[in-house]
Formats: sequence, structure tokens, C-alpha cells
Amino acid sequence: MQVTKMSHERPRLAVVATALAVVALLLAASAAIAASVTISGFAYSPNPVTVTVGGSITWTNNDPVSHTVTADDASFNSGILASGATFTHAFATPGAIAYHCNIHPTMHGTIQVQVAPTPRPTPRPTRTPRPGGGNGGSTPAPTDTSPPASSVDSTVSGVGLALLSGALASLIVATRRTRRH
Repeated sequence: MQVTKMSHERPRLAVVATALAVVALLLAASAAIAASVTISGFAYSPNPVTVTVGGSITWTNNDPVSHTVTADDASFNSGILASGATFTHAFATPGAIAYHCNIHPTMHGTIQVQVAPTPRPTPRPTRTPRPGGGNGGSTPAPTDTSPPASSVDSTVSGVGLALLSGALASLIVATRRTRRH
């Protein structure tokens, strides 16, 4: 009877571990592609705003009067946003999009929709021969090849969460295996 229970636990643990990993990746992705814009003082801030393809921007009207968020090319329109209201729009293609408020023609903003950066691989240090021969070698000082902070700031917390969730799932599986033996 015990053998049957153990054979059912393994698939269940695999499903739980997989689910944790998927949730972590989804959280990492959503952290990387969302942005917020505040409407305050008859202005959009930040302006311009940058988002990755597939990402969304949420505008929040903090002014005491109504505004709109309307693309100059008519690709989106919030309708009238009363004070405290929000509007969210997702962006599917890269490029620059100008927008404005239909009620207040002096209010303008720009959206930069970018393709998500591709992580660059970290080069491996190579061994160089020591002066005077010998079989030993030395490793050169590491070179910083990381992308600029501005391109990774939004993904750091999401990637960390993904790694933490993966480690937790592995720990759960390892603990269950240890208890069985």
C-alpha cells in the first residue's frame, strides 16, 4: 500500500514544481513590461514613457478635472477619465507613438515601445600561460559585460523571483525524496 502512495506523490510534486516555475516566469515577465503614467498638473509624467512590446501602460488621472489619453494615430482612446480614474493599454508593435488629451490640446505625450533586450552571454575567462612557461595558468580579471542598468532595472526583481521560486521548488522535491529513503 505504501508503494502506491509514493508512486502517486512523485507526479504530484512534479506538477507543483512546474506550476511554481511557470508562475515565477509570468511574474518576471509582467514586472518587465508594465509602466505607469500619472496625469497631474495638466501633464503626463513620465514623458516620454518606455514599454516593451507586449507590455502595457496604465495612466492614472490625479488632476481634479477630466482628461483623455488619445493616440494621435487613433490606435487607442481612453474616453473621458474623471479624477482618480485609470486607463490601461497594451502595445503589440515597436515604435514611437504620440498621444494627447482631447479636452486640453496643450497636453501631449510620447510612448517608446521597444523590443525586449536579449541578454548577452557572459564570456568565460580563459587561461593564459604564465610567463616563463609551466603548466599553470592565470585567469584574467573579469570584464563587466552586463548591459547598462537602465535596460535591466525593471527585470531584476522578476528574474530574482523566478530564480527563488525555482530553487524553492527544487528544495521541496529534494526534501520529499530524502524523506522517502
